[in-house]
Amino acid sequence: MTMITIQYDPGTYVNVTKENIVFLDWMPNFHSSNFRRNAHNLADNNLIKAMESITPSTLFYTLDHETNTEALIIIATDELPSPGQLLVSLCGQWDETQL
Repeated sequence: MTMITIQYDPGTYVNVTKENIVFLDWMPNFHSSNFRRNAHNLADNNLIKAMESITPSTLFYTLDHETNTEALIIIATDELPSPGQLLVSLCGQWDETQL
């Protein structure tokens, strides 16, 4: 496990949800099948491949303030940090695929 320190800004995320929840797909909420289908329009082939296997979760780009490295965070929606915290430390695993 690796720990990173990020700033979480509410409103800068995409929620990918289960198919059995009824709503219109519109930013920031998408059903997983619609999200995967639309991911094929992205310009980055590595990102397209990573998004093909996405499960219901929340995604957002951020900066690791410890290493000054960008990170694409994929986290369970119910584990999102509380809004308003200046800096948040998260533990997880790095995927070394260049996205």
